Amino acid sequence: MTRPDPNQDKHMNARPDFLFLKKDTLYTEKIVLLRLCSFNPSPEDKHQLEQLIASVKDWRMFAYMAKANGISALLYKNIVDLKLEGIDKSCTAEFLHEFHSIKFRNTLKIIALKQLVTLLENDSIHYVVLRGYQFIRRYYMHLFYRDIGDLDFLIDPDSFEKAVRLMEKHPYRLITMPYEHHLMYIDTKHNVQIELHHDIISPPHYFKYALSEFLKNTVLYKDNEITVRVLNNRYELYLQLMNALYAHAFVPFKARNIVDVYAVMLSMGADAPWEEIIKQVNSTGALNYLLISARICHDFFNVPMPQVFQQYVEESRFKDKYEYFIGYLFHYMEYIKNPKFRKNPALLQIRLANTPANSVRLLYHYLFLSAKYVRYSRLKLRVPIFLFHVIRLFLLPFRFIYKSLYTYIRNK
Repeated sequence: MTRPDPNQDKHMNARPDFLFLKKDTLYTEKIVLLRLCSFNPSPEDKHQLEQLIASVKDWRMFAYMAKANGISALLYKNIVDLKLEGIDKSCTAEFLHEFHSIKFRNTLKIIALKQLVTLLENDSIHYVVLRGYQFIRRYYMHLFYRDIGDLDFLIDPDSFEKAVRLMEKHPYRLITMPYEHHLMYIDTKHNVQIELHHDIISPPHYFKYALSEFLKNTVLYKDNEITVRVLNNRYELYLQLMNALYAHAFVPFKARNIVDVYAVMLSMGADAPWEEIIKQVNSTGALNYLLISARICHDFFNVPMPQVFQQYVEESRFKDKYEYFIGYLFHYMEYIKNPKFRKNPALLQIRLANTPANSVRLLYHYLFLSAKYVRYSRLKLRVPIFLFHVIRLFLLPFRFIYKSLYTYIRNK
């Protein structure tokens, strides 16, 4: 996407004015963190950022939130590129340390990935590399601006048993099976975690796209001496949105998740068939996540919003959900590693579901996962934990009624 003309859209480069967040004591720090995640910051951004940086008070929390949300290396890159002044030196040193740590970890993970890809190719096993590796190679355009995390491989179900036997023959140790849609291994040579997926998410019957569609909609990416099969831009976007909607029922939504969606949308550009994409995403119940991502790209990263999105984001219903999401995101930027202050992530998914049917589906999905987690807890605690989840789900409608009445009275 091309950068918009500031003279045509002056409010685009302005600081977003979220009045409902004014009580947040780290409001400025969080705004600066998000603004520094831009992939192509301009000189105008530098001037605005330095004005905001002058208002930052808690640099210790600033560094903590950047690391907890997985964006330290990207921030370091922009601080150096823009030659920003006013950043605390200890904070910059911590970002530099994290950059070198990611550099070391990602180097080992790429070696492990190339080794496994070669083994899968030699055994004619149909695979697709998901998420982390694809992002650093195709979207972030740098090996060390984002941690790869686990190495995720989507395996054709017909070849899955063959892939498991292959892992048993080589230095890969099965460590656990927490979900029904993948197996987790450790590469004992490089100490890298590998996940073999035979489906996209769990439980699979909630996913509206056939697995065969993901296995077909791939591209070959040449990485030095090997060629790696990855998802095309469109299906990588679908995967990120579905992961946000279903897989984060227990995991908080990091700021990096927003940056990942932003990276894919930036790569697709304004000329992508967005009307068709919106229809397909809407059929999965993840439309609000797509609209929120586009709005955040507009508000924080200065990316022009495709025209087709305008009719949706101007609706009052969407504005309420956008405020709710921003509040949730800002909350977790601070408390992402502190369980004492965590909100229930399932509330976010149910709140942002764009159809009543999808809300019910998410409630059932959350209950399904609750039962599965109860299964792995201590015997004496199973019944109380399960009852706790059931009671909390029963109280959700009353919470929504209260929030709706509060919003109505406030707008009056």
